[in-house]
Amino acid sequence: MLGGYSVNPSPVLAGQEFGLSVTLQNTSDSQPIKNMKVTVSGETADIIPMGETNSFYFKKVAKQESAAIDTRLMVQQTAEPKPQKILLHVEYEGDGGTEVTSDESIVIQVKQPVRIEYDEPEIPQEVNAGDTMSVSMNVMNMGKGTVYNVRAEVEAPGLVPEGSLFLGNLESGAAKKGDLYVFVSTLDSSGADAKYGYTNGKMTLSYEDEFGEVSTQEFDFSTNIRLS
Repeated sequence: MLGGYSVNPSPVLAGQEFGLSVTLQNTSDSQPIKNMKVTVSGETADIIPMGETNSFYFKKVAKQESAAIDTRLMVQQTAEPKPQKILLHVEYEGDGGTEVTSDESIVIQVKQPVRIEYDEPEIPQEVNAGDTMSVSMNVMNMGKGTVYNVRAEVEAPGLVPEGSLFLGNLESGAAKKGDLYVFVSTLDSSGADAKYGYTNGKMTLSYEDEFGEVSTQEFDFSTNIRLS
């Protein structure tokens, strides 16, 4: 029976290799296993062996002993981000040379790399204090999997956004556009000379993959706050 296994890395990123370590246990109290052959394969063509062989031979596994297998496989770049099975087909001789076959399976989680692209937002080089400006954001999901909770935020002294721009979820190949409204205030209320001038800020785009891992991209900008 399958005594244990480990997958490294986990989850497995589509398009990359990963290591698989398996322990097969002879649970018999009295009988050894002889001429054991183990074949490792993917349930679908999404998982392919990368070693010199995907078959492993053990002349004998004594009672209550185990056999270890270390191999490498790869998930195809086009694999869907979902659980996938690795199959272990075991053939061996039992008591009196009886031929026995057994099948075990291992479930791995496949993860697609996140590929988000966006049109760089256009922020005016000069803005008037007291005005409200609209910052447009167009986001495209170029990856194979869905990205979740796509949102954008603006931070800069003298600029007060009404909130964050929330675009929601983006399926593979989808694009969404939204506007973030920002009130132009002043840089500092202590002294007229400090109220206006250049301010430096950033716009941050953040999103999550199917495992809840958050990624961010930042866009730096500068604008001049003028007296209207």
